[in-house]
Amino acid sequence: MRLSLCLGLRSPALWTPWTVVAMACIARLMFLHGGPGHAGAMPLGAAGAFAIAFALAPRWQRQTGGGVWPFRAALLQAVCLVLVMGLVGLFARPPATDYWIGLAILAAVAAWLYRPHRRDIAGLCAAALAIDILLVCGVARLVLDHAASRPVTEMLLIAAAAIASLSLTAHLLKGVRQ
Repeated sequence: MRLSLCLGLRSPALWTPWTVVAMACIARLMFLHGGPGHAGAMPLGAAGAFAIAFALAPRWQRQTGGGVWPFRAALLQAVCLVLVMGLVGLFARPPATDYWIGLAILAAVAAWLYRPHRRDIAGLCAAALAIDILLVCGVARLVLDHAASRPVTEMLLIAAAAIASLSLTAHLLKGVRQ
C-alpha cells in the first residue's frame, strides 16, 4: 500500500493496514541488521516506529487523515516491537543492552502519553503493560540466574515482584482516570 494513496485519500481505513505493513518492515530491518548485542538497531527502529505512530496522532488528523484507530494500531505495534526486542536482549547470552534501552524507551513513551494534553489511555495501558512485562522478566532472569535449590522461594520472589509492579501500575493508571 502506498503512502501517497493514504495521504491523498486521508482515510483511517487506509492508514490502519498501512501501519501494519510499515511496522512489519521496521521489525524485519531491526531483526536483520540488529539482534542482541547490536544496540544501534533498537533505538533507530523504535524511533521510526514511534515516529509513525505519533505522526498519526489525532492532533495531526487534519494533515494526515489518520485518526484514533490508526494511531492506536501503530502505537500498539511499536510498543510490541520494543517489548520483543527488550525480551530478546534480556534472554540473550550474555544479556544485551537492548533490555535497558527498551525499558528506557517505553518509560519515555509512557511519560509522554501521561501528560494531560497528549493523554491516550489505551496507549498508556499498552506501554505500562510492556514495562511490567519487562520488569517481571528481568527479576525472573536475575533470580533464576542466581538460583539455589529452593524453587518455591524463587517463584514467590518473582510473584512478589509481579504483584508489586502491577499494583504500582494500577495505582498510577487510577490517577490518570481521575
